[in-house]
Amino acid sequence: MKTKKILVTGGAGFIGHYVVRELLRTGYTVTVVDDFSTGFADTLPENIRIVKGSILDDACLKQAFASPPDCILHLAAVVSIRNSFANFYNDARTNITGSLNLLKYAIEHRVRSFVFASSMAVYGPPLDSAADLSENDAADPVSPYGLAKLTIEKYLRLLSGQYDLRCTCLRYFNTYGNQYGLSPYVGVMNIMIKSLLKGENIRIFGDGSQQRDFIHAEDVARATVLAINNERPFSVYNIGTQKATSILELGRLICSAMDRPFAPEFGPAQPGEIHRAVADNTLAAQQLCFTPQLALPDMISPIVEWNKKYGTRHGWQH
Repeated sequence: MKTKKILVTGGAGFIGHYVVRELLRTGYTVTVVDDFSTGFADTLPENIRIVKGSILDDACLKQAFASPPDCILHLAAVVSIRNSFANFYNDARTNITGSLNLLKYAIEHRVRSFVFASSMAVYGPPLDSAADLSENDAADPVSPYGLAKLTIEKYLRLLSGQYDLRCTCLRYFNTYGNQYGLSPYVGVMNIMIKSLLKGENIRIFGDGSQQRDFIHAEDVARATVLAINNERPFSVYNIGTQKATSILELGRLICSAMDRPFAPEFGPAQPGEIHRAVADNTLAAQQLCFTPQLALPDMISPIVEWNKKYGTRHGWQH
């Protein structure tokens, strides 16, 4: 039987609002749970059910599960590698305890499948610095954020064998797209664009040679929705493009798209960040039939124009 009713935690967030739109486009019925600490209600379409509250709050989850879903897409999280060191307790409270609270409700209500938004932060530095990361590489996080994500992956692996619950973990790589709000800890592309629009130089931590795999949020949303009907009891997939881009190269692309000189300001390298993180996408292509469709160089100008038009919303001015 095809899954129909979907519960999305963090559905008003950066990736979440892309996922909600992809679900509606594909024909699902959607309930969103979000505390709106970083997300915004006006980014969501009208034809969904919204439950305002935290995954730590039993009253909120009772309301959300009043009509039990067929599948949960769990995106709600405190998303910050750098900030997770200073705020490790709050990071663990939401990303571990909150996730387990949600998982408890999923098991009690006999939900059929659970898709977890994990992260490339579960990996440590690769043994071969030039190699793409595969799901078989050692998971040895170097940040509390990555540790929390890996902890939930391990809970899902363990409990999927005890309960009739299909669990899929998606290790998102660096996701970019149209992003409301501004955090100093996520969304390097939008941070660079907004700095330039305010007349500031872009800021790069370290020497900028560190490489990342930048994937558009629309592609991440497609991968997430494809995972809903994954029949495997437990599985883990990298979600990226398998293409490396240095932070310096990203800065040059953005400055070129905005017709600005490339004159970065450099800051100290940050703890908890590995030098190269690029996805091996083979398994997701084989088992989820997922192939990214949007190329980074083609998407920068549209995101710049979006920021010019909508970037003054929710707390920043240029």
